[in-house]
Amino acid sequence: MAISLPPALVLEKNKLHWSDPLLDLVYIDVSDAVKLRYAINPEPINFDGDTYIPKNITVGTRTEQSSGGFGKFSIQVENVDRFVQALLEINDIRGRECRILQVHGALLGDPTAKIEESFEILSAQSTTEYIEFDLGKGSLKAARFGRRAQRDQCTFIFAGAECAYAESGPMSGWVLPDCSKHMEGNNGCRKHGDQEVIDLKPREHPKRFGGFPGIPAGRVRLS
Repeated sequence: MAISLPPALVLEKNKLHWSDPLLDLVYIDVSDAVKLRYAINPEPINFDGDTYIPKNITVGTRTEQSSGGFGKFSIQVENVDRFVQALLEINDIRGRECRILQVHGALLGDPTAKIEESFEILSAQSTTEYIEFDLGKGSLKAARFGRRAQRDQCTFIFAGAECAYAESGPMSGWVLPDCSKHMEGNNGCRKHGDQEVIDLKPREHPKRFGGFPGIPAGRVRLS
């Protein structure tokens, strides 16, 4: 499947690592008058003239079919305040649109710097904890941009929270103060794991590698 990324995101993708996060946004078209915009983030996100408010949302795994489309999947939206549930009780949401967007934290002022997927809402069910929306018949406007589609290069910040490599150790000190961001090589992720063993620490690398070396070259896996 061909991938077309906005130019601003291409520039970010080609950097060694990203200092700003990728942010997930969800748009739910409840009715002609009611549009819900949520950010899977602790703080509100302003993007393309709209404010996406914080909300606990779980996005299910999307699998690509041989036809190029997506199979049915679901998202779960927090229902503690019953606000969304109240809207669904007076609006038939079936057949309406749900969009899942991914934007870059450093490019929120550029409305073209987004990756967007659009899905049809097939049904919705509520529990005391969440509303589950069943989505299907998706149209891929662009593949999700992020570390899920990175094959050979780690996108984590070296020694950051996701990488979690501690540069100093009881045996070696600061022997490996940086990383090549690749799996193999003299300064790769696996080598850092070897150093952890020398430092008498639990081996965390390369299992924390922020790429997907198992993805065949020339293909993209969406998850």
